[in-house]
Amino acid sequence: MTDVLDTTTTGQQPTTDVGHSDDARRDALVERLFGACRWLGIYFACGVIGELAGYAWKPVGAGASVAGAGLLGAIAAWLLLENRSPQARIGGVIVLVSGTILTVFRDLHGPPMIVGALMGWGMLKKAEDGVR
Repeated sequence: MTDVLDTTTTGQQPTTDVGHSDDARRDALVERLFGACRWLGIYFACGVIGELAGYAWKPVGAGASVAGAGLLGAIAAWLLLENRSPQARIGGVIVLVSGTILTVFRDLHGPPMIVGALMGWGMLKKAEDGVR
């Protein structure tokens, strides 16, 4: 099986569109950490939360970026709960603080980021307790 993040084994040239390759890396990381079904649950739940924030705060039509923000929140939860390095924990805190600030300023990416972190935290705690 080839590494999802490794372009050397596929023979493809790396993309010049940095945003899309970063999205793919983030998505692949969350899928590896939480599994495909949970990735899908986080992605869609956070997408719905972002759309609801859009209807409440009026720019309607959040797009897929809010779902991606939720995946980033799930990564932050993993960094805080599972990774023991100080740098990783600082990164997780920065993401959560950023999500809070975005929410305070009514940016559509804040609520999905917080919800993604809460969902990730809940999934990691269940896995820790042996519940699947």
